[in-house]
Amino acid sequence: MSFLIVNLHRRPFIKTLMSASFATVAARADEPSTPGKKLGWALVGLGTLSTNQLAPALLKAKHSKLSAVVTGTPEKGVKWREKY
Repeated sequence: MSFLIVNLHRRPFIKTLMSASFATVAARADEPSTPGKKLGWALVGLGTLSTNQLAPALLKAKHSKLSAVVTGTPEKGVKWREKY
């Protein structure tokens, strides 16, 4: 997994991400799923929930994977890159 550390503000990023996500889901609604392909997730904010529950669960998930993280703290991004 590769990480790109960029200084982004969380709320505008989430707003843009959600708009793009809904457009992508709508565009792909009729496409068949690809067997064996994992759904990538981005964790926005690396607090207790992401650190202790979501990231460990994604490591164990059969059909999902951790693809990206968003944090306002570059040091956290570096630690996550090394760990995941």
